[in-house]
Amino acid sequence: MKTEVLEALQSVELLDGETLSSSDLGFELHMEHHVFQVERSHRPLSEAVEDLSQTFEIHQKLESITHMVKVVNPSPDTVLTYIRLWFKRFSVEGEGKEAFKPWTDYMRRWNAGDVRSTGKTERSWGNHIRALTHHNIEEGALRDNFKNAVRFTLECMEAKAQPAEIPVLNRSELYLQAQSMIKIESQEYQQLLQSSEQLQLSVPSSKSNRSVYVDALIVTDNRLLGSLPDFARNDSENSFFESGFGLMVVYRPQLSGSGNEVVISADPSLHIDLLKLQEALESRETLAWGKLANLEEDGAVYNAGCSGESVRPSENKRVYRDAKGNVGEYSYDQPWFISPDHTLVASPRKVKYKGSDIHMQLSWEEVIETTWQTFNPVKHLKVEPLKFLMKDDQIERDDSEKVSTGQSNFMKADRLMTLLARYQESTQREKGDASCSKKFIAVNWPIKTQTHNCQNGHDLDSVLLTPTAKRYFAAVLNKKDVQEVKLEELPLLSSFDFMEAPGSLGIIHKSGSLVIDDWSKDQGQVDAFANEYLNLLERYTQVSHYHSEVLGELQALKEKLNNTNDAKASHNNYSLRKQLVKSNRKLSSLKAELRTTILRTTASAGEYNVKRFRELTAERWGLDHQLADLYVASQEIETIINQNVEVRTSRLLNALSVYGFPLLFFGGIFDNDLLTLFTTSTPAWEGIAAFSGLSLISMVGLRKALDQ
Repeated sequence: MKTEVLEALQSVELLDGETLSSSDLGFELHMEHHVFQVERSHRPLSEAVEDLSQTFEIHQKLESITHMVKVVNPSPDTVLTYIRLWFKRFSVEGEGKEAFKPWTDYMRRWNAGDVRSTGKTERSWGNHIRALTHHNIEEGALRDNFKNAVRFTLECMEAKAQPAEIPVLNRSELYLQAQSMIKIESQEYQQLLQSSEQLQLSVPSSKSNRSVYVDALIVTDNRLLGSLPDFARNDSENSFFESGFGLMVVYRPQLSGSGNEVVISADPSLHIDLLKLQEALESRETLAWGKLANLEEDGAVYNAGCSGESVRPSENKRVYRDAKGNVGEYSYDQPWFISPDHTLVASPRKVKYKGSDIHMQLSWEEVIETTWQTFNPVKHLKVEPLKFLMKDDQIERDDSEKVSTGQSNFMKADRLMTLLARYQESTQREKGDASCSKKFIAVNWPIKTQTHNCQNGHDLDSVLLTPTAKRYFAAVLNKKDVQEVKLEELPLLSSFDFMEAPGSLGIIHKSGSLVIDDWSKDQGQVDAFANEYLNLLERYTQVSHYHSEVLGELQALKEKLNNTNDAKASHNNYSLRKQLVKSNRKLSSLKAELRTTILRTTASAGEYNVKRFRELTAERWGLDHQLADLYVASQEIETIINQNVEVRTSRLLNALSVYGFPLLFFGGIFDNDLLTLFTTSTPAWEGIAAFSGLSLISMVGLRKALDQ
């Protein structure tokens, strides 16, 4: 049997690469009077072959099949169906069916996207086939890749291996080659993770009106990793829920226009529904077509009123099959495709428009932003401001933002928090406060606002404190408008601190702090957090003020020291002396004020979590480093002042030594002669001359000695 199949392989042909990337076909069977096309769009090819057997009685006509079999897509199910076909051609009736039963069952689960029950990545037959057929996708290599995949499958069958548990086949060169490629792809997957976006999203369940939290992986795949779904969905190490990435959003720019440029897929075992996302993408795609139609080739607007519905090609509408097998049509020729079970969404294929090939109109950034806005787990969260912060009339409200339960204080979290932040900033600016960039937001998050409210048919489930939710809350602290938080606005986890305390949650960012009084039964400590925040804010404000004062004094000293105009040397020296005295007094005053502020804003003897909040806030704001830098700058200025005083003192002592010592010494020797200048009318000029000469010589000698 193996020999006959391998002989048939010699005449296998593959269609060209363009057809390969866009066709729904698996392969074509060329007979005497018929050419059967076996499609792979909606079901496994093995099932299609069984249908051919029944419909066209192919089991009687297999003898007329020529060896010219054109393979369009060398996927695992194509490989398996090809072997199944030749088994039916050369085997006794019914012999191949039992042998293929575990393989057809495996293929059914594989095509459904199940990468869990189909075995681990390094043991799964499907991954080995992917590795053998995708490691080189050049047209000349595809034919050999397909042949190698068939040979490897026959080796596995000969070894009676189960497709989900391929054993170690050390004597198989193809097995070793596939293992090598799987290891390479594993390393490339780890590299992809470093540049990916990892989120925890809330996706509607297909089995109820609730939503399911899943780890989502958003990645650009330039390497075309065939095993990417297997690595991602089994990656318990890098996923937050430790169950792999249940949702994948993959961008492959090399496949532009093929329908596989953007593929959004869900793990079928999670039973989640991507229809809402497909509808959102379709809506934005249609809007993008409207923008395309409104522009001429030179970019000038010629039909600003044109809508996307009227220009998007719809003459040959794409056909779809739903989960029940019913056939229908999309609204357009090339829509955003969605699988019958709503677990896969793919970008439109290229389509002809005014003689040109038009690809997907949405950018990659628009696709991932739409995904984020559709499945954002926090966007519907309702909160209220805590009473001690501000009065209700100080918050600008829109009636549409009120909770349906009638509690007018509750608003969407991002809108309310942004309004609170803007109010604080405007108030601080009015006071001339330099710390207006900092803000403290305290809100109440009671559980009663999260139930009995429906959005688009889905209950508002409680928000889990995932890394994505934490990043969302931190993003609100930086927002300047009341629009929804965008994906690009989510900060890195390393840019803020998160802490949990009994009854409270805290986000500490360089822009301020967010404290949420949650729904737990424990009493929150929001008031204590607010007091510590105010103490640190006062300290931060004063330190910023002192920093500018010290910087000003340092700049003034620098200007005085650099002023060396000889014509005004005397005036400059006098000005420098005044600046030194002024700076010394100023620094002494600033130090006293700083020490007073530090003592006044010192940490209170509070509970552990309050101290923790203070420590994290001070560290995130860099207060300790600012204080240390301030002290260092003050000490440096004092050192400059002291050095200048010491230099001036040293110069004075030198002058006294050079000029005063000779005068005193020789004055004692010639004191009688010097007295004659004042007591007699005939001074002793010889002694006076000797005194003057010796003093002058001594001064010159001392000056030279000091200069050396």
